[in-house]
Amino acid sequence: MRWPAIDPKFLLVALAGLLGQRAPLGPVEREVAPQSISDAHRGFARLPLLFVENRGQTPSPHVAAYAKGRGMTVYFTPSGLTYTFMRRAERWTVKADFVGAAPEVRPELCDETPARMSYFKGPRPKWHTELRTFREVTYRGLWPGIDLVYRADGSRLKYELRVAPGADPSRIAIAWRGAETVALDAESRLAIATPLGGFTDAAPIAWQGEGAARRDVAVSFQLRPRAQSTGVHFRVGAYDRTQPLVIDPAVVVYAGYLGGTDSEDGGSIAVDTDGNVYLTARTASDETESFPLAVGPDLTFNGAGDCFVAKVKPDGTALLWCGYLGGSAGDAGTGIAVDAGRNVYVSGDTGSAEDSFPATVGPDLTYNGNGDAFVAKVAADGSSLVWCGYIGGSGTNSGLGERAHAIAVDGSS
Repeated sequence: MRWPAIDPKFLLVALAGLLGQRAPLGPVEREVAPQSISDAHRGFARLPLLFVENRGQTPSPHVAAYAKGRGMTVYFTPSGLTYTFMRRAERWTVKADFVGAAPEVRPELCDETPARMSYFKGPRPKWHTELRTFREVTYRGLWPGIDLVYRADGSRLKYELRVAPGADPSRIAIAWRGAETVALDAESRLAIATPLGGFTDAAPIAWQGEGAARRDVAVSFQLRPRAQSTGVHFRVGAYDRTQPLVIDPAVVVYAGYLGGTDSEDGGSIAVDTDGNVYLTARTASDETESFPLAVGPDLTFNGAGDCFVAKVKPDGTALLWCGYLGGSAGDAGTGIAVDAGRNVYVSGDTGSAEDSFPATVGPDLTYNGNGDAFVAKVAADGSSLVWCGYIGGSGTNSGLGERAHAIAVDGSS
């Protein structure tokens, strides 16, 4: 008999208390209320946020890097940022364009992390592996004497504007396009609303100096209507223009659960000798719908439900890696095991043919029809798929395919 439909979220709660209270991702009212948008960021698990370099895995060559979170992906391009909100089959895009910025400025990826991400989608030529990740994206000299810096601060996306001595902060201008509303709420926060969700930038703060010499400077958002957009500027009080100025519009909370806005079910769990937790199951949530992908084995949802594989720290405070394993039809992970070298073995069921399923090495590289079992080996760091293949036949006699229930490894693996 098959594994029961156990929500993997509850498995992790029992083991490590990884998850917090889920906040609904419902439509945002046109009349912006302070509470309505901030609710979308409550209860997020504190999973690390990273910027992933683009080496051809995104449709646009203009994207230098991107970051994914619950129901939202942020893309960094030379001309501005693109925020894509996703809920099931619905998508909404909002753009933040840099107005009057230097056209030659390109985003720089800084503070590289040891984490690597890999996309295993379909045949090997379509794979993108060993993609670097970073904690900072910097636009140097975006406006004369002004740098714009985005930083991954744990599970949060933080940004600040660094104004050099003599530079003019009134040059800073960001035009928001595509949002239902761009408004200042009762607490002077910048609220961006779309039908699929939204976020806020808390009221900015500004300062000069460091430590005991730090002095606060008055600053606030200023909105100016533009053709088909809303311009956001900063009204800055008196300050010493011979010294650097930092404007900090605070933080956008940005991370996700182990699970998405669609359903997750079934699965199996394993623990290694150090207490790391390994999980496989099925998800219907794609990577733009809050599924918290990090490292691999595949970071792109392939359709109709995918198997996923994840590794969580022993204390439940971080997702070490997580990714999809599947094709364009339905796939589900049903068994998982770990060998002495921390390599991960997964069994499951798939209805995906080899043109989209990452079958490589074996035991069988040809889909046999009516649903096959599959078995796969994932490298210990989650960054590569060592091998993967089908086990099954045509299923013509019973009308049913093959299904896997569990997997085990021996001492020699």
